[in-house]
Amino acid sequence: MKKHILKPLLLSLTLLIVNFTFAQVDANFNTDGDLEGFTTGGPGVTGTVTGGFFNLGTGTGNNAQLRRSRTSVGDPATFTEIVIDVINNSNANEVVVQTLAGGTTTIVARQNISAADTSEQSYIISIPSSEATWVGTFQFRLRFVFDGGGMLDGNTIQINRIQIVEPTTLNVPSKTLEGVAVYPNPFTNYINITSPIGSNVSIYNLLGVKVKTIQNSDITKNLSVSDLGSGIYFVEVVNEGKVYKTKMIKS
Repeated sequence: MKKHILKPLLLSLTLLIVNFTFAQVDANFNTDGDLEGFTTGGPGVTGTVTGGFFNLGTGTGNNAQLRRSRTSVGDPATFTEIVIDVINNSNANEVVVQTLAGGTTTIVARQNISAADTSEQSYIISIPSSEATWVGTFQFRLRFVFDGGGMLDGNTIQINRIQIVEPTTLNVPSKTLEGVAVYPNPFTNYINITSPIGSNVSIYNLLGVKVKTIQNSDITKNLSVSDLGSGIYFVEVVNEGKVYKTKMIKS
């Protein structure tokens, strides 16, 4: 995939570092059964990793929690976007982001979610840059609730991936190459790419890893991406020294 001579390769790596930032936390619940450092909380709540999902049983109470201790995010102006990919089989309709430090629990953000889903959904939760608890070491919590305090129905919430990322990662500004269209967004198994003849197309994940490449693309290309997991990706189209970049979400 990376068949370049030295100078273009160094330039490519430089652009990658500048334009594609990294995830501070990237918990991808794959098939190895690893809990990725997470535990559960809440009345009767259970948690196991099977089939590539953290299966959070919502128990018998009014909240189901996913917790990760010793989380260190750092500057609140840097890592302030949480991306969660989830199939919510339960009646929970909100996820509350909390931190626990020095015995004090603080709510830092809330995000409405759809209930009784049959397919995976991606949600981006923004943390205020002024959030003082988003510094140092703390316990990170995602608390799933129903109508702010109602009883959960006991059904499972299946979490595919949790990422804490830089806001700049989610807002790719470079669009200097004209005549490019990338759609649909969100996408599932295919991405349609319209670009000038001879364009080189690359797709990166949130960690800056190139996962797809098309050399000398036609004017319109229907690209199969069924092998990519759900989450956020970046499409980069390069032609004659000009670059187009855009953020895409696979649902």
